[in-house]
Amino acid sequence: MGSLVIAALLPVVACSSSESPAQGGGGGGGKAANAGAAGGGGGASGLGNADAGTGGEGKAGAGGLGTTSGGASGAGGANTCTGTQLNRRLDLECPDNGRCVCRTYAPNEGELMLDTSFDANMSIISFPLPEPMKAGELYSLSATMTSRGYTGAIEFWGTNSVCGPGLQKLYGEPVESRTYCADVTPTQGFTHVLLVKRLLNPGHGTAAASEGPVFACGSNHCPAAP
Repeated sequence: MGSLVIAALLPVVACSSSESPAQGGGGGGGKAANAGAAGGGGGASGLGNADAGTGGEGKAGAGGLGTTSGGASGAGGANTCTGTQLNRRLDLECPDNGRCVCRTYAPNEGELMLDTSFDANMSIISFPLPEPMKAGELYSLSATMTSRGYTGAIEFWGTNSVCGPGLQKLYGEPVESRTYCADVTPTQGFTHVLLVKRLLNPGHGTAAASEGPVFACGSNHCPAAP
């Protein structure tokens, strides 16, 4: 007498979801067996076999059923303006690439003076502008700074010659490790800009600082604050 075998087939359901970061575009999901609902502000995500796309900001909704996850996020924008980099080669100084470290700075006019006191660590770097500033017209500048252990300030000054006198302080902020972006309105025309670093070591250990990319962006303004 033969044996009787009864097989029960039960459906297996896989469940998954993906989430887009708050900044940058969330990608669209691929073709799924059952597509998931879109999340707020774009960035829908589904599980499927197609390539990921890009979408708007926001978190994605739950994905649908499928075999491969989709909905990859896009990259967010940097906090800088779009323009001409003024310091592509930090190992060269003027006249080779325009970037000049003002090692002796004693202008006979202007308001900027080099601080040579014992505890001061001040540097002035001169850059020619790819297009001059015009009086009363907005002009954007950007600089990236890395600092550890220093206090002080980062400043932009307008001038009209290499390491020339600082005729107008255009911008100033406390020293931090970040990218500074400044929309400035000069009161007169300038052909050069001075990047001034006033670094103070509070005396609590080793301090270090370095200069990153510096950009002149003209009318390409800084991105809006988040």
